[in-house]
Amino acid sequence: MLRDILVALFGAGGAALFSQAPEFFQQYLQRLGGALDELTRLNLAVPAAQARVVSLTAARDALQNADALTRPYDFASHLQPDIALGALAAFRPALPLTSEGFIYAALGLVFGVALVNLMYRPARRRARA
Repeated sequence: MLRDILVALFGAGGAALFSQAPEFFQQYLQRLGGALDELTRLNLAVPAAQARVVSLTAARDALQNADALTRPYDFASHLQPDIALGALAAFRPALPLTSEGFIYAALGLVFGVALVNLMYRPARRRARA
């Protein structure tokens, strides 16, 4: 009985948490684009900003061209910590009603259920012994 409740809670919690990833990526991408636009304007006056423009452009292009399943990897490999922290500070949860949101929610559900099963594995071994 307790296990069933935990499976439901962890499954729903995982789905809710993971489903926020597409919305966070979208808000991060908006902040990234804004930073890139501003740096591009400054780049005309400050040539030292060129390396940052190149880095932000690579990050933006990687995220825009990534599919739903490779986006977390592309996000992590091109992470701009200052922009990510700003996006996280301003982040507001949303209900993504897209196929990508559904994919992430399903992955979160599987992750939550698997986590409960891993927590109960030692208890099952003791019960068998």
